[in-house]
Amino acid sequence: MAAFNAITSRLINRQISSPLKESTETTPPGLKDQASGRRNETASCKSPSETADQSFVSAAGCSGAADVLACMRALSANTIVNLQTGYRFYSAIGSAFLPTDPFVALQQNGSPVPLLIGSNREEFALFESPNSGMDNNGYIAAVHQRFDPLGAGVANQVLSLYPSSAFISPAYALIAVDTDFNFTCETRNIARAASGTNRQPVWRYLYTHAIENSTALHSLGAFHAQELFFVFGDFSGINYTPTGPETTLSTDMMGYWVRFAATGNPNGGGAVSWPQYDATNDAMLQIDDNQVGLNGYKNIQCDYFSTLPQP
Repeated sequence: MAAFNAITSRLINRQISSPLKESTETTPPGLKDQASGRRNETASCKSPSETADQSFVSAAGCSGAADVLACMRALSANTIVNLQTGYRFYSAIGSAFLPTDPFVALQQNGSPVPLLIGSNREEFALFESPNSGMDNNGYIAAVHQRFDPLGAGVANQVLSLYPSSAFISPAYALIAVDTDFNFTCETRNIARAASGTNRQPVWRYLYTHAIENSTALHSLGAFHAQELFFVFGDFSGINYTPTGPETTLSTDMMGYWVRFAATGNPNGGGAVSWPQYDATNDAMLQIDDNQVGLNGYKNIQCDYFSTLPQP
């Protein structure tokens, strides 16, 4: 169920794209490929993802073929599998496999089953070091790099919503920007699309716990996928021994997830009540050592991000 939850909350995506070369750097949200049904034949009009695909075509030995598409189609499955290391693949919308944009289908029909969805407060701390030593000028430059491609004034508006002075450091401010644009607000979008009258219930969470007994892990805050160690009660993947309160938190989370898997409702067992999601107040459960109901998390920021091309 945790795997289902993670897939649901992270991987619904509205891009039409193909293999993107992996990088040690996070892809700036403003440069991510946007949904488009057209392919242009001229190199000058190719999208960033189409240009990135050329290295995969070259690795397959098809870049010089008279019919590149026929060459690629003739590759064996084993060849493709062996070549795909280091590339990220996305499903192409409009195919027989995925005829409709999943987000549109969710808006139109809701989820066919109860939906548990959430995000972590510092998702991007796993990808961007909070201990990088970034200063305010570096933070401003990074925000402009990400958002200038989306239009004049966009980066400045983002900076006004995320002043570095409101965070422990400029590095944490950038983590907040990237986390909210790519995770927090997308989670809200999906929850809003799925919820509604006469639809299956939606249960949203915000995970805010920072690892307590490790200085290095604690500095990452509630980093990407950290909650899964607690859901499964298995910390071997990070070589960590939880504290007493963290063991209790893990037990509480297992209870929520098991009840949801069994009944479609995470509530019960004497646990703190998890409010059903409602788009009018964006109700959710904040998960930490102590659980608490929360409404409208980062709505001002997400309202602005929703006016921009989505990641």
